[in-house]
Amino acid sequence: MGTVKDVSWAIGRTATWRPGTVGGIVIEVRIIDVKWSYGQQRAQVTPVAGSGEQWVQCDRLVLLPARDADTVAR
Repeated sequence: MGTVKDVSWAIGRTATWRPGTVGGIVIEVRIIDVKWSYGQQRAQVTPVAGSGEQWVQCDRLVLLPARDADTVAR
């Protein structure tokens, strides 16, 4: 996904996240932060339906097409 500066535009966007390596569940999440950790880019996500937050590897996220609801007031 590039550098943190390159993906800061992704904060507030929705994505799908696959926590396992093969098959399994896919969760729709909203990206709330991005950072570098141990040389890898990570995103803090929260589920669109449900609660909680989790830091995940950016390579496990697939951004969904932008919608008006994805616009975040800053």
